[in-house]
Amino acid sequence: MVVLLCPKMAHLVSFFPLMFVVFVHHVSTTPSYDEYPRKVLQHRGILSLNSSSQLLDAEMMSIRPRPRQVVHLAAYESYQAAGNQYTGAMATFDVYGFPNLVKGESSSAQIWVINKGNGESDNVNKIMSGWEVNPDIYGDSKTHFFVFWTADGEDETGCYNLNCLGFVPVNGAPITPGDSLELPHGQTRISLKIYKSRDDGDWWLYYGNDNIGLTRVGYWPKDLFTTLSGHATLIAWGGMTTSYEGRSSPPMGNGKWAGRESATVRNVQYVDTSGGGYDPPTWPAGLHIVETHRNCYRATTFGDGMFHYGGPGGCVR
Repeated sequence: MVVLLCPKMAHLVSFFPLMFVVFVHHVSTTPSYDEYPRKVLQHRGILSLNSSSQLLDAEMMSIRPRPRQVVHLAAYESYQAAGNQYTGAMATFDVYGFPNLVKGESSSAQIWVINKGNGESDNVNKIMSGWEVNPDIYGDSKTHFFVFWTADGEDETGCYNLNCLGFVPVNGAPITPGDSLELPHGQTRISLKIYKSRDDGDWWLYYGNDNIGLTRVGYWPKDLFTTLSGHATLIAWGGMTTSYEGRSSPPMGNGKWAGRESATVRNVQYVDTSGGGYDPPTWPAGLHIVETHRNCYRATTFGDGMFHYGGPGGCVR
């Protein structure tokens, strides 16, 4: 299953309907993050989402930087129920590098903060922040810290990092959106917190290393948004890849199947308007998994505030 996408504007994103495809092959090897193969076995897979609501959510979470690209997700999303309102999220991410990625490919992990509005794509308000390798945006295959926003489903508003008026960085911030991340021994950890402050109503972003010393990076003014000016209706945490249709998709996480040796998202919490974190409720009102192509990328069961995710890639549709 894939999300086929065509752009309306540079570095921005929108969504086309998801499609079912037929499984024809399966990758039997699992490369690590520093062994990304350029000739991975190719295969196609079936949809693993389990509701029409999750199909729509996957479309809203997906991005497309270039024409005829496909997007894959392995993530957890908030429980969907009428009247649910969220004011923030936080998590700690393992960060890796994929130095062999080329233009047309990307691999990332992030927090999504979304208000779905009336469900129409041009009514979606969205904030994202995390790490990514994206040669189309940065002109290199380094790992970068990023932010993103839109107030109309990427139709006419929004951008990455500081490429347009929107996200406001603050003086003395520990990092600037778009900065490359140092990866000692090939990996590191970063902690992010996004929440709507009760003091000014803006959406604030905090950054730290391994959940230590979270410090303000900047904020998205509430006036940027329509539906998201009040609250979010969807929160998600996890990984995402993009690649050209017909080309093997890149690895996600650290390139290993979801498990003890794969990338993790930990310290997963919602955040209230005072900036305090609190745990998601337990099943069935807890978090729900979103896996768009289980033959390439997966996530483990969520528990103790964390989950493993990732995969070797190799999807061609």
